[in-house]
Amino acid sequence: MIRRIGLALGALMLIAADAPVAPPLSAAASKWVGVYDGGQMELAAALELRADGRFGFELSYGALDEAAEGTWTLKGENIELAPERYMTNDPGNAAKKFGNGRLTISGENLTLPRYDRLLTFSRR
Repeated sequence: MIRRIGLALGALMLIAADAPVAPPLSAAASKWVGVYDGGQMELAAALELRADGRFGFELSYGALDEAAEGTWTLKGENIELAPERYMTNDPGNAAKKFGNGRLTISGENLTLPRYDRLLTFSRR
């Protein structure tokens, strides 16, 4: 049991070591670090912008599920998401591409177009 756990921890450490390192965040970008809720009727969405310049995104919309992770940067009035991993069960997305990764800053909220919706994320 201990050996298996040690191997699993070693594998996790290797995965973390292989992840690209994002440049340090500016003071302006640091303001946006946090966990955001983008849930709406019939839709669950979450976004996490981390201080290490990485993000996590999840969406569940009817029978559609998708998730992405990668790096983020502040560019003017937008936050650019650069996905490194993307998973979806959308049969219409055969290329398995995340698509538009531009969050628009609107006051204290962030908006992202996905499918036929405009997701509005508010800090939790």
